[in-house]
Amino acid sequence: LVIMFANIPACTIHAYDDPGCWQMQRQGQMLRRWCELCDKVWIYNYNYTMLVSKDTITPMVHRIRRNIPIIKQWGAWGFLDQDEADWSMCGVPTRLVRARLEWDVGTDVEAVLEDYFGKWFGAAAAPMRAYYEALEDAFARAPQHGHEDVILPRIYTDELTARLEGAIRQAERLAQSDAEKVRVRLERLIYDHLRAYVALEK
Repeated sequence: LVIMFANIPACTIHAYDDPGCWQMQRQGQMLRRWCELCDKVWIYNYNYTMLVSKDTITPMVHRIRRNIPIIKQWGAWGFLDQDEADWSMCGVPTRLVRARLEWDVGTDVEAVLEDYFGKWFGAAAAPMRAYYEALEDAFARAPQHGHEDVILPRIYTDELTARLEGAIRQAERLAQSDAEKVRVRLERLIYDHLRAYVALEK
């Protein structure tokens, strides 16, 4: 007997051990119990954060770096990840860290991120990492719980968008090579889409 665990309506922005998220705590209790009852439990992941989204950036490194080692500890057997091809919704770091952790839960996430930002953005690495960390922090600290776009306007605050704008502008000034400029340009377009969404909601 193989169990495929998929909890669609639970919160998608917090980790199983988040003390402020009762939805993820309850989901964790159910998953742990299934792992006690069966030694072949698979996780059916919905890797896009919002089941109904506006295609805005929602990076989830803060969540998966906690969740994947936890479910390994509980005894989960493996993963079947459902995803969308639009990388702008979670960014490259989320996908990279997820792949590394699903292969090896002992992966040094900080080393992976340092390597990625340094090699991908070059001279613009520091502000681009600050950009992603600001987004990660906003979702990690959000008091909202859910999996639909209705929670997004409360997360994308004026303060957050101002921090993101500052980081993008700094990255644009620092990017040197053509490759760095193109990659920062992609992030600028993703941010401009987020800014347009926030303006629409207002």
